[in-house]
Amino acid sequence: MKKSIIALGILFTGITYAQTGVVGINTDAPKTTLDVSAKRDASGTLTDTGAVGLIAPRLTREEVTAKEAIYTEAQIGTIIYVKDTSAGDANGSRKYMITPGYFVLTKNVTDGSLLWEKIFTASGYQNVYKNDNEIADTRTVTQADKSLTFRSSGDGKVIMENTTATATSQVTPLRIVDGGQAEGKALFSDADGVATWKTFAPKSVVGKVAAAARSYDAADKVWLVGSGATITSITLPPGKWLVIAGTTFNIRFGDTKANVGSATFANSYDSGYIAEFFLSDDQSEGATSIQANITQDAETLASGDKKSLFSVPVPIWSSTNYGFGQQVIHNTTTADKTYYMKMFIDSTSKYQSNPATVVPIIGSEARPTGDTSTPGQVYVFQPFGSTVGEKVLYAIKMADVK
Repeated sequence: MKKSIIALGILFTGITYAQTGVVGINTDAPKTTLDVSAKRDASGTLTDTGAVGLIAPRLTREEVTAKEAIYTEAQIGTIIYVKDTSAGDANGSRKYMITPGYFVLTKNVTDGSLLWEKIFTASGYQNVYKNDNEIADTRTVTQADKSLTFRSSGDGKVIMENTTATATSQVTPLRIVDGGQAEGKALFSDADGVATWKTFAPKSVVGKVAAAARSYDAADKVWLVGSGATITSITLPPGKWLVIAGTTFNIRFGDTKANVGSATFANSYDSGYIAEFFLSDDQSEGATSIQANITQDAETLASGDKKSLFSVPVPIWSSTNYGFGQQVIHNTTTADKTYYMKMFIDSTSKYQSNPATVVPIIGSEARPTGDTSTPGQVYVFQPFGSTVGEKVLYAIKMADVK
């Protein structure tokens, strides 16, 4: 009996139980229900020579798994240290029990089930900003009146990816809802990167066509279509545009058809030249200013190059013809820019149905048999003029996709 009393005395050495229902270990003035203090002398100097600390019960995940039925709501708040996770499972309340560490038993606020939550340290805390991992449940970030900003520098990128999405998925990987979204709207950005939902409508521009026909006196020369204030042109804002143009036209000598023998001139309907129509950003005319630095679909065309809207055969005598084509123009400036319609008739592009009887002419070239006009007289060429119809000149804005 005496030995038992001594053993109990040793067991309770350093433990104080106050009348207030609090317990102190190595302190006679516990400040909470359980107050564990290191051993100190009267001056407060530490007298413990061994390790100081508090160790929670150390279990393996296998042991926690075996005790699953024992833990109920009565044990909420229990703290344990899981020292090994190689066995057991991470199911149910243990779904976060992946790596060793301290765990506290809590209640899942979503469904009321019990859950072992891991107690992380600052260095061991894992999140989507530090570690690659996956979330265990659906998460919602409610911003209220606060902002959520993702800021990057250098080559940093923000990537949203759904690796299992299919064409028949009902939920897309990305959803942006701010109240302005609607069917058919697109997200547009301003210069500061502020995005706004807007209705996408392709922009178009209508050009100006010459009001009257004009006389052209020579081949191998670039001509503006029109003159003065009536030059055929189109003004395009910055960006990439698809320009579409078309016109009926005819061409004839400076004299009248009555001066030409009809019988011998009939074959001239099958004779003539090839005329090219294109756009230029200057108003000069002449043999050397065919096209001045037009940026066309990422290809800069130096002066002297031709990119035609369309090329058409030009019969010698009053035969009405029609030309139609398109050209991509890229206005790389920050302001509206005017592009002028030009025409080039190449003397080397002659074509004849019967060379023996018909000689295509322009300027001072020889006339066909039966032609009584004076060499050197001008042609009256009528593209985009008031005497012809079916003339169009317009542009449609293209998406700047890179």
